Amino acid sequence: MAVLAAFGIHGAGSQGSSNVLLAATGNGAASSITVDVNNNETQFTNQSLPWSEAVSSNGQYGVVIAIQDGSGDPNAVTTCTITINGQQVANQTATGPYAIASCSAS
Repeated sequence: MAVLAAFGIHGAGSQGSSNVLLAATGNGAASSITVDVNNNETQFTNQSLPWSEAVSSNGQYGVVIAIQDGSGDPNAVTTCTITINGQQVANQTATGPYAIASCSAS
């Protein structure tokens, strides 16, 4: 099951960059974590959880993180979070084997 949430990054735009913290939690390891910041996509595979990365966003493009459970556990819980300038703007949880949680802010 995929879950998607969209929230606004207002105040960034042409006013400068925003500090973004991308975070993923879940059971064991993630088979993949995909992030897209400033229209630059990066994929991390077989990542231990919890996982986080601090980045800077220029505000011209959205910020996305998607995490897929790698445990295959029927009770797996996968969560993504986006925090911008200290304020949590997106948080989604998906459950089940190989579940995908996806968060975005634009």
